[in-house]
Amino acid sequence: MRKKIKIEYEEEEDNENNSLSDNTEEEEDSDEDYIEKKKKSTTTKKTNSKSKKNSTTTSGSTIKVKEEINESIELKPCQHSLTLHKFKSKKEIEEIRESMLKWYEKNKRDLPWRKHDGLEENVIAYRVWVSEIMLQQTRVSTVIEYFNKWIEKWPTINELASTTIEEVNKVWSGLGYYRRAKNLWLGSKYVVEHFNSKIPSDVKTLLEINGIGPYTAGAISSIAFNKPVPLVDGNVIRVLSRVRSIGANPKLSTTIKLFWELGNDLVESVENPCNFNQSLMELGASICSVQSPQCKQCPIQSNCQAYQQEKQFIKPEPKNSITKFFQPKNSNSNNNNNDIESSKQIKPTITLNLTDICKICQSFEDSDGPTESVCRYPKKVVKAKARDENVNVFLIHQTKDNLFLLNQRPDSGLLASLYEAPSIIEPQTKSKRKIKKENEDEDEDEENEEEESDEEDDDEKKSKKRKKPPTATSTNKITKEYIEKEILKKLFKSSSDITIKSVKSIGTVIHKFSHINQTLTVYDCPCDFKKEPIPNDKSLTKNICWLKLDEIQSSVGVSKQMLKCFDLIK
Repeated sequence: MRKKIKIEYEEEEDNENNSLSDNTEEEEDSDEDYIEKKKKSTTTKKTNSKSKKNSTTTSGSTIKVKEEINESIELKPCQHSLTLHKFKSKKEIEEIRESMLKWYEKNKRDLPWRKHDGLEENVIAYRVWVSEIMLQQTRVSTVIEYFNKWIEKWPTINELASTTIEEVNKVWSGLGYYRRAKNLWLGSKYVVEHFNSKIPSDVKTLLEINGIGPYTAGAISSIAFNKPVPLVDGNVIRVLSRVRSIGANPKLSTTIKLFWELGNDLVESVENPCNFNQSLMELGASICSVQSPQCKQCPIQSNCQAYQQEKQFIKPEPKNSITKFFQPKNSNSNNNNNDIESSKQIKPTITLNLTDICKICQSFEDSDGPTESVCRYPKKVVKAKARDENVNVFLIHQTKDNLFLLNQRPDSGLLASLYEAPSIIEPQTKSKRKIKKENEDEDEDEENEEEESDEEDDDEKKSKKRKKPPTATSTNKITKEYIEKEILKKLFKSSSDITIKSVKSIGTVIHKFSHINQTLTVYDCPCDFKKEPIPNDKSLTKNICWLKLDEIQSSVGVSKQMLKCFDLIK
């Protein structure tokens, strides 16, 4: 039997607490988190005792729940039922479906991965897979060129599976988040080996493939095979959180579960799951944007609770507003003010089922975004501060043939398997190591994301004024002897085969990762050798090569910040 409760507000509630809130994206990538979780065994903590479940205190107002025996229990001040986040009826769902499909047919963008005419189902699935992996954390305008180049080189999954990781990295070079490329390549090998080159159509089987998480599986199943399964990415999260006014951290498992349930409610019996799911993503990308949503052009404006809340919100007038000095003094205005004051003192009473209280939504006090508009949803959580890192990059090149030395990075970790000029990360001081440890404790997922972030446009990067972190190593320390000891002896059997002529600092490159702010100090190091030095078998470096400057980008996979370093010597 369900227990009914009464909620009495201990004090007046302000507008901020009465409403609900706003990655995306921004997001991190839910598939990346899922893939990491597949590698680690996770343990779930049991909930506290029944008394703790029914007693929660937070900042702001207090809600008291009065049971029949008149005992008061303090609860989290959500101020609403969980049903607020559910669709009201099948009729509302049908209205959303119809409006979205009509809007999508008229407004969808002409994108290369959406062209399915004359293609086999397996090829369509492969193209959807490639595009969805590329689009994670990357703008559509950037992806188009890379997608066309990729499909031209490997038009089918068999051709991708038969290539090498070096070739894959070369085509992917500059797109960022290089782990995506490796997982896509490994996934193609898995499909060829285990499914006879046929990409599965059901979500459960797709999740077995390396690099495919719930979102990518839903995208392939619904878009390529027209199956009625949900997909939830950063754009869909933004749309659903505003339509159903979900003011919770979008990264929490309980919130993610709710988004998938809502997505399933919308798509489970729709006539065209392929177009409907794409319409949700398209709406989030074009109309329901992060900072400047165009609500008046939205096809489901009338169904959007966030929009209705924004219309009802009255911005408080500043205390020192000049309009106060020109208002006529009359009895009517005084009476109105008295009415307002008396209405404030009335404490509303709301009856809710104990099990129906929303335990997902949170206060906006710690939100890292606006709190008075549609943009409050989904709630923006303050991210852990990225750590600073200083790197010395040595452009060692033979002057006679203009050949530059490159070595390949390890198979795992940051920028895995990419080529770079020999580099040394400066050791951190004790205080910096302590800060790094604190950041790791606060946000382990961010630290595990060892990939490159390319979310900002070049124009935006230029406009931002960033303070350069101090370089730990002085230029005086970087000598010919230092390079011989720290680099040449580790890379080659005999370091004496190479003669470094000079060492000169030629500039710095600042590059931003999702969790690291790198300052790369670049050194020009011309050298001579009579015959090409023999690599050291004990070296941790996978491969070593000498390439001409204009051949580097076309011959091997090189990261974006390393290309910037080479640009300094041109």
